[in-house]
Amino acid sequence: MITIKEIAMYIKKNKTLVKHNGTYHRALETSQHIYYVNHEEGDENGCCVMYNRKMELVSDNYFAYVGLMEDLTNGTYSWISPKMKENAILYNEQEGLEENEKIIIK
Repeated sequence: MITIKEIAMYIKKNKTLVKHNGTYHRALETSQHIYYVNHEEGDENGCCVMYNRKMELVSDNYFAYVGLMEDLTNGTYSWISPKMKENAILYNEQEGLEENEKIIIK
């Protein structure tokens, strides 16, 4: 039988998480959270999964997405994946974004 700890170590090592609705890639890290994002999922309710630094699930719904966007727009992240950075640049190029809505790219 596979334990939760073994699953967490696998996810951390491989930087991907496969769920029923697709593959989630390690996208962003902060001092408190690690975010996995399915870049092909357009629904804010299902595109993001948030873990704490012990790899315990914090959220896998809209609240994970809100946390991700807050950390991106506040610049409180310590690491960003190349794909997430590429998406952040595209996001910032949208017309009509207020300056405080833009993602801080480091």
